Amino acid sequence: MAGITTNTTEENHVEAITEESVGLIGTLGLNSQLFVAQLFNFTIVFLVMWRFVYKPLTKLMDERSAKIEKGLKDAEAAAKALMSAESEKKDVIAEAKREAMRIVTDAEAAAKVEQAQVVAKSRAEIEKMVQQGKEVLAQEKMKMTEELQGELGGLVALAVEKIVHEKMDGKKDKELIAKALADAKKI
Repeated sequence: MAGITTNTTEENHVEAITEESVGLIGTLGLNSQLFVAQLFNFTIVFLVMWRFVYKPLTKLMDERSAKIEKGLKDAEAAAKALMSAESEKKDVIAEAKREAMRIVTDAEAAAKVEQAQVVAKSRAEIEKMVQQGKEVLAQEKMKMTEELQGELGGLVALAVEKIVHEKMDGKKDKELIAKALADAKKI
């Protein structure tokens, strides 16, 4: 009977536990041992999920947020750099236009100076040519005058000879020619 007694004691103990669980938890229909086991299992699952899912997931989301934030900052910096580059481009273009205008103005001034020099040089050459032409004409005139004087002297001598009908000697002939030429120059 001792075995039965033990059995009965154990049964009484189980019944006592069952009666205790029948209290508030029992009225809700919960088994306390099962509840403790489920609570233990939930805690293990929660800790595993915390360690292997939640922490890597939050880390991944933080990294992703940091990348997105960095991308936004880079986009803002790029926009500022683009605006700066546009402004600099406008400044460079304006400076290039001013430089081009200065070069054109300088070229026009240089062309005017060059034109004035060419005109002055051309005038000097023309004046030189006119002067040379005058000199050539003066020389031709002198030459023609001398030839004319020689021919005129011969004609005068011939005319005088015919008028006087006598031949004059060379000395007298030259005196008459010189006198006739002097008279002709006065006319």
